[in-house]
Amino acid sequence: MSKPLATEIEVSLFGGQKQGESQVIHLGQNNWMIVDSFLGIKSRTPIALDYLASIEVPFDNVKVVVLTHYHRDHSKGIVEIATSCPNAEVWIPSVFDGASFLVLLKKLVRIKNTRFNPLLDLNELLAKDDNGEIELKRCKQDLVLYSSTIGSNSIEVIGLSPNDKTIRHFEKEIKKVIDEGTEIAEMVDTKDPNYQSIALLLKTQGFNILLTGDLEDHDTDIGLQSILKSKLLGDEKSKVFKVPHHGSENGYSKKVWDHFVEKDDSFLIMTPIKTGSTVLPKAPMIQRLKSDYKLSYITADPYDDKGGLKHKENTRRIIKGLNLNIKKNQDFFGQIRIRKDVTNKAAASCEIFDKALKI
Repeated sequence: MSKPLATEIEVSLFGGQKQGESQVIHLGQNNWMIVDSFLGIKSRTPIALDYLASIEVPFDNVKVVVLTHYHRDHSKGIVEIATSCPNAEVWIPSVFDGASFLVLLKKLVRIKNTRFNPLLDLNELLAKDDNGEIELKRCKQDLVLYSSTIGSNSIEVIGLSPNDKTIRHFEKEIKKVIDEGTEIAEMVDTKDPNYQSIALLLKTQGFNILLTGDLEDHDTDIGLQSILKSKLLGDEKSKVFKVPHHGSENGYSKKVWDHFVEKDDSFLIMTPIKTGSTVLPKAPMIQRLKSDYKLSYITADPYDDKGGLKHKENTRRIIKGLNLNIKKNQDFFGQIRIRKDVTNKAAASCEIFDKALKI
């Protein structure tokens, strides 16, 4: 693969059925941003770093790292990214701040201190901030995370969430746990972090990119619709729209999608998820994307049961001896890469790699 030109904006979305979601964005002039993380199957290192290494980009060139929320399919490897990119500012949602949250976090880590606890990555980030290894910042609505120029074009990365209402909502949930003795361990697995997810708008004239994390629709004040209250939003459509929460129906808000998406000209990109009985996107969302949006792409087919990792020979022998019927782990991913030279009027290009496909 080749690296983008200095004048090109690039967004690469990586994801698979079970691994997670990560975005690598070229901000122009060989400056980069990484949003969320998952680990490569074979390398066991963050796929974002694997990609940058493959196109010979020094990790020193990463200026921004974002953890949108603490769910495992977005956080695995984020600590390695943060510590491998010494010139990056590392951003987490501003809901993860304040004494009450930090006290609760320590309790949650102790109660569920296993590798499956998604809060462990967040806890490690906070610890590395405390000892000065990284610079940790809190993102909220209308904060500018990055600004620069490409030729005569300005470029900004703007936080669209969480807003003050969402922060207050989360504080109330913490208070409920502390005051009412709610089962603390339930906070680890709650859906609430999706409402707190960071959404980002990469804003440059004629080629805006909206990255929505796992934001779900709640109401006009909390969740996906709350990004419309940003004072820095503007009316310009987004040329790239990262579909929220793996194409979940809860990530669809007609009001939000109509504001940002041009049905014939916007690239809609998304990652699937397949865990247990949960498979996203479901058939109705796939049909909506097919019928209503011309340029829809997904990093892997969540309903594809072919390929994936094979069991090792010794494992296959044991399975056969026990007369078990165990399916292979369908753990593979794809990449959607969109590039646009912002100094000319040439159309953006979209390429798909590995398991990615057009819907």
